[in-house]
Amino acid sequence: MKIINNLFFISLLCLLIACGGDSGSSTATTEPIEDVNGFAAFYEKFHSDSIFQMEHIRFPLEGVPSVANTTYDGTSTFYWQKDNWSMHRPIDLSTGEFTREFDMSPIMVEERITNAQKFRLVRRFYYSNNEWALIYYADLNPTK
Repeated sequence: MKIINNLFFISLLCLLIACGGDSGSSTATTEPIEDVNGFAAFYEKFHSDSIFQMEHIRFPLEGVPSVANTTYDGTSTFYWQKDNWSMHRPIDLSTGEFTREFDMSPIMVEERITNAQKFRLVRRFYYSNNEWALIYYADLNPTK
């Protein structure tokens, strides 16, 4: 029963991420994002413009599928493909249900979003040729 509840929660969270949660919300965070090399403006546009988002992802994108994906063995290299990408939307952090952390440098940003049940997604953005791009995405999985 616990596995079914976890799978339901993961599916619901994936749906919220793909759909953007509250469609009336235009802000993704309660705290400001540090603007290293224009990252804050990039981050906002990345979550609001689907064409811009697709143009700023390096496909095939290395990462990890959700724990709900029963075909992934956890040991092989996994790549997200352009033809089945789901648009990433902002997550409303004001509810306290999610926490977000950034590790930032002038050329690399790692973002970690964790929920109360200790499931986490990870994204890495890289700055090259005067623009940011998503270079890694690990979907929701239990933290270790």
